[in-house]
Amino acid sequence: MHYSSDYSYVSDRLKIEHPIAMGFDCDGVLVDTARSYDLAVYRTVEMLFNEWCVEKAWAEELEETVNTLLFRLRLTGNFNNDWDSTYAISILCATAALKNGLNGDGRRSGWMKIIALEELARWGVSASVLTPRTIEEFIGTIEDPKIRQSVLDFNRHTGYLQEREKSRLARTFDELYYGGELFAEMHGTDCHSDSDGLMRNERLLFSAETAERLRHLSAGRMAIITGRPYRSTARSLGSLISFFNMEASTFTGDLDLSGTDAGALRKPAPLPIIKCMKSFGAKRMIYAGNAAEDIRMVQAARMLGYDVLFAAVCGHSAEADLMIDYFRKEGADIIIMDISQLPDALAVPSLRKSD
Repeated sequence: MHYSSDYSYVSDRLKIEHPIAMGFDCDGVLVDTARSYDLAVYRTVEMLFNEWCVEKAWAEELEETVNTLLFRLRLTGNFNNDWDSTYAISILCATAALKNGLNGDGRRSGWMKIIALEELARWGVSASVLTPRTIEEFIGTIEDPKIRQSVLDFNRHTGYLQEREKSRLARTFDELYYGGELFAEMHGTDCHSDSDGLMRNERLLFSAETAERLRHLSAGRMAIITGRPYRSTARSLGSLISFFNMEASTFTGDLDLSGTDAGALRKPAPLPIIKCMKSFGAKRMIYAGNAAEDIRMVQAARMLGYDVLFAAVCGHSAEADLMIDYFRKEGADIIIMDISQLPDALAVPSLRKSD
């Protein structure tokens, strides 16, 4: 089904009193990152491929394959971190390219995406939780010994599981995304690239007018829960960052995720929601997100007894219609195309505070 650009949905079962505490994802909700984060994923995979092999037959198929896989991975709810997504996609593309005769005469045009999706399906069938670590285990299940060894070699080239933050993959991604100046500021080391960074392509989806209306509806209790670091979030939002309470917010990109309890700190784990509600002293809150891990985080908080509503923001997804169908199936309380619609969605008669 195709939905209009001003589509909105509010569950007729939903009853709410204002003010209500609010939490927001950043990417795809407050900021359009299609030409920044998403493009950085593709270009990182492309650069890793260029370093790994000289065969260019795959080049015409790579971008479409990367974009398709990125959307599918985000639907799993396990890939809130763009390094993780880039790693998974690079391994999938390497496997698909090799199975499709990367360096031989048997290559079939247009099959890279098909084979990569078949590999992703094979991973999903076998894994209860798809993570970078389980991906490495799947490499070991590739039947052809030559292909398996080549993928293992490529895996080592990324360096991702050995030194995650210092890996070739992570550094390439961050240099492409942040550019020289901000990369040096955030990492305390010189950038190999002198580019301005793809972050410059980002477009604000959140206006001062929308922020003021939501601040009124929330009595100023607004927070950000994102996988981004604080610095990049603040740079993208500019002065609008002042509308959000930093003590109630979570910027997972700034957290040490190397420990055994790392999963408790990042989506879809409910801890950021719980922290937000406790910080505000809120009995109820609404969280606006655009991905599977966002609604899964809300669902996990509900299972622990927290009263959390979910507003899905779908209009800036590459597959907006599919995301609307997905969120309706998952029971989203509100579905909108753009964050600017949220104040009106919260003001419909069934949601107004009774006198």
